[in-house]
Amino acid sequence: MNKDRSGGLEQSGRGGNGLMVAAVVADRRLRTVTNTFMVSLAISDILIATVNMPVQLWYYSMSTTLRSSSRLQHLQHNAAVVPRHVNLVFLLQTVPAVVLHQQ
Repeated sequence: MNKDRSGGLEQSGRGGNGLMVAAVVADRRLRTVTNTFMVSLAISDILIATVNMPVQLWYYSMSTTLRSSSRLQHLQHNAAVVPRHVNLVFLLQTVPAVVLHQQ
């Protein structure tokens, strides 16, 4: 994979969101319902920058003949789906906290 095309975007995706997660983990005063939601989005962004973006860039830089392989199509699909499912799990954990906070 060509690092010139993806390196900066991946690093900024991991770095900025990693700082958000670290700040909320380090300071108890930042552990609010809103920040819990923001951390779930940050973790999802980190996964997309780490898992999805490199695979997608690699997959679409290949020739059309290689992309027609069913195994590569399966890998490309899973790399896109996994971060979405992780984000859904975090959101489902956040919703009860919001409901309890409103009561």
